[in-house]
Amino acid sequence: MIPPTEFHLEKSADKQANALRYRSGDDNYYLAVEKSGQVKLRKLDGFPSEDKYFFRIKSIGPEIETFHTFKSLKTEEYLHCGNDGNLFMNVVKTFDNGKPTDRKTWFRWFNYLSSSTTQSTHKHGVQYREEYIRKSDESCTE
Repeated sequence: MIPPTEFHLEKSADKQANALRYRSGDDNYYLAVEKSGQVKLRKLDGFPSEDKYFFRIKSIGPEIETFHTFKSLKTEEYLHCGNDGNLFMNVVKTFDNGKPTDRKTWFRWFNYLSSSTTQSTHKHGVQYREEYIRKSDESCTE
């Protein structure tokens, strides 16, 4: 199993959506939705402005440790986990409450606190392989 990779959730007040940033050394990479429906990390020098970098993140249930969905601001499609564990964007059916019925669009965050600085910061872990983001096998099954 690939260890979780730390992503920083960064909110854009203008867009009312979140970008997902991965840091490697001094470089910042943001999760981006491509025209083909692929999801890739793109290296950027500053905070993104294009819609392809932003997601509306919603919880599935009222519990603190619940699953979440990621809806692209650019395409209105949901982040979806394929059978091979790779991610892509997909149109899915929703319940009457607007939440996706397909559990392969439900992601679980691994929440933890980091005390590497004097201030603790809330971080999120997901799994990463090459330029694709992966979910763990547990959260990818129905």
